[in-house]
Amino acid sequence: MLPIRFSTRTPEFRDAFASILCIFCLGLIFSEFDAFERLVLFTRSHESWELDEIIICFLISPAFLGWYSYRRWQEKSFELQLRLKHEESLLNAQRDLVYQATHDSLTGLPNRALLEDRLNQLAHNTPKPETICAIAYIDLDGFKAINDQLGHSAGDKLLAIIADRFSQAVRKSDTISRIGGDEFVCLLPSISSKSDALRILDRLLQEAALPIELESTQVRISASIGVTFCHCDEKATNDELIRQADFALYDAKMKGKNCYMIYEPRSVSAFRERHQLLEQIQHGLDNNEFILNYQPQISLKSDKVIGAEALIRWNHPTKGLQLPGDFLPAIENNVLEVKLGEWVLETALSQLQLWNEQALDIAISVNISPYHLMHPSFFSKVKALSEKYPFKKSSLVLEIVENGALQDINHVKDIIIRCADIGIAFSMDDFGTGYSSLSYLRQLPLSELKVDRTFIQNILTSEQDVEILKSIHKLSQVFGCRVVIEGVEKDQQYKMLSQMGFGFAQGYLISKPLPATKFEEWIAGYAHNKKSQGNKLIKREERITQRLIDKTFTPPLVRA
Repeated sequence: MLPIRFSTRTPEFRDAFASILCIFCLGLIFSEFDAFERLVLFTRSHESWELDEIIICFLISPAFLGWYSYRRWQEKSFELQLRLKHEESLLNAQRDLVYQATHDSLTGLPNRALLEDRLNQLAHNTPKPETICAIAYIDLDGFKAINDQLGHSAGDKLLAIIADRFSQAVRKSDTISRIGGDEFVCLLPSISSKSDALRILDRLLQEAALPIELESTQVRISASIGVTFCHCDEKATNDELIRQADFALYDAKMKGKNCYMIYEPRSVSAFRERHQLLEQIQHGLDNNEFILNYQPQISLKSDKVIGAEALIRWNHPTKGLQLPGDFLPAIENNVLEVKLGEWVLETALSQLQLWNEQALDIAISVNISPYHLMHPSFFSKVKALSEKYPFKKSSLVLEIVENGALQDINHVKDIIIRCADIGIAFSMDDFGTGYSSLSYLRQLPLSELKVDRTFIQNILTSEQDVEILKSIHKLSQVFGCRVVIEGVEKDQQYKMLSQMGFGFAQGYLISKPLPATKFEEWIAGYAHNKKSQGNKLIKREERITQRLIDKTFTPPLVRA
């Protein structure tokens, strides 16, 4: 009976089992999801379900379970996406941290840390132990003056442009790194010969010298490079190599900049001597060891003394009297260059005021370095000194020279105009010796040109030099500048320059540079000395001079 009953009741058991399973599933759902209870209007307080209610549950539960499974899949997928994004952001953050730790934030170039890492890898990554590598230390000439004048944003832009140029000038295997300020280090691994490295350095010099547009102004700078060589498998420590290149860089600066120098052991001693010299110069400023000598300037037409050039000297406590060439190169682009320049200006103006009180009506010329001229405080300091030591208009002449630091021609022009408003004139020193003399003459409101001594050394025998001087004379008339000829050492030169129409001269024929008291004594006896010189007989050199004048000289232009 039992099997028969069971078989006859199979559909009921099957339906009951399905119902029980449905109710079990619904129970799980009910226990976890109140939303479903609200959906089917059930509550846990129901004690009995009717058949229609069970049927509704049976029909709804699979759909709800499917919907729930889909939502859970979405949630898991979303969680997975979030986890992946989080891990990706962590990885990117790690990469950013590594990049920031190994690269310069301004230029994107490798920094010192990455440079040292690549230096450490040289011995391991070089296929041939005998391969040469080169380390070059690069410093930008004239950058500080431009950065001070145009501002840090312009300076940063200049550095970024130079960094991009340097990167394109080297090989892919090379490393250009910025280690601070305007200083770069170039690592050249796997160099077959030193000449290969020097060709790359030539390209770097060329790239640095190209004009750059900054703040609607075209500027030019240059670079100085010191380089040292070593075998990759036997190299010195990283610090030693960089220090060697830095020593060679100092030699390049002393040579005149815009060049490279190869490290030699003597570079170390030269570097140390410079630092000692800087300390001694500062000590000399603090202890009044510097003095000014004055070299007279006279009128070739009236033979009267019209001015004097102030020339610095150093009474060194152990070395004796030092000339400018003995110490000025050491302070280029250094704060001492500004300090010493300000001392010269104040001392010269103090002396000018004293001479004016003594009825000595002359002008004083003072040399101004490009770095000092481009310093942000230059005009304010000059104006303050002019108020402290009043002087007649144009009795202070500031001499400037062509130099890479005078790249911001508009700023130089503005300084000259502002100085003219307070009675200061400007002169272009060593005119004709630089490649851009005519450009400066055309763009700057100069009052005076000083012709370098090299143009008159051979005028007694060279027709070409005479023609050059004639051209300079014509240019000076066109631009309204007076001309002072430097380095006059012979009577014949003096006579010839006078006949060619030049107005002013200075040189050892007239007088060597003298201390202020000696200068005053010299002026007192100048008239008598000049009169005795005028009575000298014309010698053979004077006859040669006269023939040159007759052959090449034409009367000067007459300005309307």
